[in-house]
Amino acid sequence: MRYKIVLIYLFLILLSLSCREAKKADKLETANNQIIKEYVFGRFCGECRGICTLMYKFTLSENDTLMYSDYSNSYFTGNLKFLNEVKSKQNKQNIYAVLHSFPSILYENKEKMYGYPDYTDGCGIYFEFTTIENQTYKFTMDFRKSEDIPNEITDYTYKMNSLVNKIFNTDSLGKELIKEKM
Repeated sequence: MRYKIVLIYLFLILLSLSCREAKKADKLETANNQIIKEYVFGRFCGECRGICTLMYKFTLSENDTLMYSDYSNSYFTGNLKFLNEVKSKQNKQNIYAVLHSFPSILYENKEKMYGYPDYTDGCGIYFEFTTIENQTYKFTMDFRKSEDIPNEITDYTYKMNSLVNKIFNTDSLGKELIKEKM
């Protein structure tokens, strides 16, 4: 009987250690090894009716990861308001997959616009991240392929747009907003 109890305790200890390791694996770093604490990303469309911006804020801490949405079109005022928590394990997994494929070329600039986002009413992608050292990197990206935009940036823009669509379609507030517009 004691043997079984010892095995159970050993199993529980190993399980708790593996959970801690999984938490550590959730941390993402820049190319120069800075740990990222917050991501803001989304799509904006200047000439549209209804929901013209789909913005998300994803914060990482040692204890948890949280995600909030802003569908209020506040992107255009420069004052994003992330008031609604988005709860979905699948969304978090999708975000990690896209963020892990972040093009290293973007680390070379702290603020940059690629192409002409939303110039021809084709919308654009906004992306920003902040490190634990409080350095912020901001990017706006065009969807159109162009000689001026590296292919890895264009490919990443498509991934980000797909991610934004997936999150919006699974977010309960997003579903309510779609129903209201119909």
